Amino acid sequence: MAQARWVHGWSGQDRVRAPEGTAYEPWARMPRLSAELAGTAVFAALAALGTGATAPPLTAAVAEVSCADDELRVRWADGPETVVSFEPLRVTAALP
Repeated sequence: MAQARWVHGWSGQDRVRAPEGTAYEPWARMPRLSAELAGTAVFAALAALGTGATAPPLTAAVAEVSCADDELRVRWADGPETVVSFEPLRVTAALP
């Protein structure tokens, strides 16, 4: 089961048929995120692949998201925070 969840920047979500299937199935419906874009934008998403419907939902994984001109901050539901800085490009993670 594939899941996708927008975290920042996306405006739409649906499921589409994978034209050639996957390594496990001759055809499959996959999640797709979409957004209108003009100029430069920041997009962040979570994705998970698993078998069956037993994978935990991604909706509860993120507690808070903020995006400024030069960084994206994601505070995870279990406490840690990830910061993606764009100038200079750097990714850091901090425990609560």
